[in-house]
Amino acid sequence: MAYAEIFGLLLFVAFIFHLIKRPRIGLNEPPLVPYQYPIIGHTYSLLNDSENFLKECKEKYGEPFSLYVFGSVRTFTGADSTPEVLRHSDVFDFNVGVNKIFPVADVFKQYLGDSSLSHLARVVHEQVSEPKAIRNLREVAAQIIAKPVANVMLGEEGAKFEDIIVSFTIVEGELHKMRFAPQFLLFIHPSLYKFFALLPLKFGWNPIAQHRNLFVQRCKPIIEERIRQRKELGEKYIQKEDLLDFYISEFGTNVVDNKLLNKLFGVLYMIVFASISTISRALSFALFDYGGRPELWNELYEEQLKIHNESNGYLSTEDVNKMVKLDCFLKESFRYSTDIANLPHSVIGDSYTFSNGTTIPKGRDD
Repeated sequence: MAYAEIFGLLLFVAFIFHLIKRPRIGLNEPPLVPYQYPIIGHTYSLLNDSENFLKECKEKYGEPFSLYVFGSVRTFTGADSTPEVLRHSDVFDFNVGVNKIFPVADVFKQYLGDSSLSHLARVVHEQVSEPKAIRNLREVAAQIIAKPVANVMLGEEGAKFEDIIVSFTIVEGELHKMRFAPQFLLFIHPSLYKFFALLPLKFGWNPIAQHRNLFVQRCKPIIEERIRQRKELGEKYIQKEDLLDFYISEFGTNVVDNKLLNKLFGVLYMIVFASISTISRALSFALFDYGGRPELWNELYEEQLKIHNESNGYLSTEDVNKMVKLDCFLKESFRYSTDIANLPHSVIGDSYTFSNGTTIPKGRDD
C-alpha cells in the first residue's frame, strides 16, 4: 500500500511540475513543433539526431519554428531568418544566450565592471616531426594557434612571452572545468543550473585568477608605455594593430590602475577563450578528416610542396591563398564539423517580428 501511495504522490508532483513548465505560446509566434513526452519535450530528439530532426522540422513547419528543449521554448532560425538575428544585435544578444548555456561571462564579471610563423613551425615540429601518438589533439591544436592569437591580442610585445602563450593555451581547458553542472537542472529552471555552475566562485575558486596576475605582470609595462606615448604624441600617435591598443583607446583613460587592468584582462581573455576554443575544435576535426582520407594526402602535399618551393620556404599570406585544394578541403571539413545549431541569442528587446510576420517575445532563446 505504501508503494502505491508513493507512486501516486510522485505522479501528482510530476503532473504539477508539468503544468508549471508547460510551454505557453502567444499569438503570432513561430509554431511550436508537437512533442510526445511531457517535460522532456524535444530534448532527446535534438541531442540524438539534431541534423535530421531540425531538417524535418523546417520542411514541415517552415522557419522560424520553436522547440521545447531543456524545460524552455527555444526558437530556431534557418538560412532565411538567421541574417535578421545577426543584423539586429540591439534585439538579439549573443552573450546573454551563451551565458545561459555556459556562464563564462560571470567568471569574468569581477574583471569587467603579424602572426609568427616560426612559432607555428616550432610547435608543429615538436609535436609531429616524428611519428607519435597524440593523446590530446585539441591541446596540440591550441598550442599551434596560441601564438598567432597572442599576436592579434597583444601585438609582438606581448606575444614574445612564452608564459603568456602557455596561459592562452590552457585557459580554455580550465574554464571548461566549470561545466560540471548536470544539464538536467535546466529542466527545473535555468537559474538552478547557473547556481551550481557558479558554485566554485562562491567559495572563492576562480580558474582564471592566476592568468590575471600573469597578464598584469607581463602587460602592465606595455600598457604604461603605450599610454605614455599617447600623451606625448597626441594626435600624431599611430595606433598599433592589436586589440590591446584598440581597447586602451576605447576605455579612454590615462591612469593605469587595477580598474583598467581588470577591464583589459577581462575583455581580452574572453576573446582568447572564444577564439582558442573554436579554432582548436575546428582544426582538430580537420586533422581527423585528413587522417581518414588517405586518397587526398598526395594531392594536398604536392600542392603545398610546389608553393613552398616557389617561395623558397618563406610563405606569405598570398602564398597560402594559392593553396586552392587545401582551402577547399578545410572549408568542406568546417562545413561538416560545425554544430547544426550553435549560435544562441536571447531576445533582450520587448519582442521581435520577423519578415514573415511571426513574433517572438522578450527573453526567448533563439
